[in-house]
Amino acid sequence: MPDCRTHIAFFMSSLRGAGAQRVTLTICNALALQNVKVDLVLGKAEGELLHEVCNDINVINLNADRVSKSIFSLIRYLKRNRPQALITILPHVSVTALLACRIARLKIPIIVSEHNT
Repeated sequence: MPDCRTHIAFFMSSLRGAGAQRVTLTICNALALQNVKVDLVLGKAEGELLHEVCNDINVINLNADRVSKSIFSLIRYLKRNRPQALITILPHVSVTALLACRIARLKIPIIVSEHNT
């Protein structure tokens, strides 16, 4: 039986840092508790916040040293999983996601989220 839940992917470089990463993780955890299928796509699955990810969230490790090097892994993920929306955090991550969708000619909506003081 196919999974009929809303499927949203969040794309970040890692879970290092405090501000934008913590806010995003809080949103991911809250959505997962509301029965939304959440994929947390990380350039590299590392950082002090990694242990705070809810068990219902699917963590995707693109295993890239730099976000720009994760573009083709991101394309493969998006083609395989087809989330209903991709939410990006921070400028360099947003640019990578926009390029990936453009190169792959995918029509996945991208929500660009910018955080600052």
